[in-house]
Amino acid sequence: MSYFAPEKQAELNRQQILKDMEEINLQNEATRGRNIMSKILASLGVWMVVRGEKLRQKNSLSQVQYSNLNKRVIQR
Repeated sequence: MSYFAPEKQAELNRQQILKDMEEINLQNEATRGRNIMSKILASLGVWMVVRGEKLRQKNSLSQVQYSNLNKRVIQR
């Protein structure tokens, strides 16, 4: 049994429907955002791995050069 006039009840229903629609839109945006964010994080991870491999190669070569230099200095 409703205590409100039909006009007031219709207005309350309309507001509830708008609120539900807004919640659904926010959920859709959050899901889309999570997908975009996961793609961004995945590409960042790939970039970090590639960059790390390049740095490791670069540093391992320079370490060999430094060790060769140290050997030359010690031998003199």
